[in-house]
Amino acid sequence: MIGGADRDGNGVYGETHELRDERQVTLGEANPSADVGDLTPR
Repeated sequence: MIGGADRDGNGVYGETHELRDERQVTLGEANPSADVGDLTPR
């Protein structure tokens, strides 16, 4: 999961040169959802 800003206005948020916050989760049959908290770009 990536939350980010679109500073260059190309419609892609959280590119490597833009502010972003990233979380890694594993989803599966036993865990169909995950709480990643607040993805605030930094």
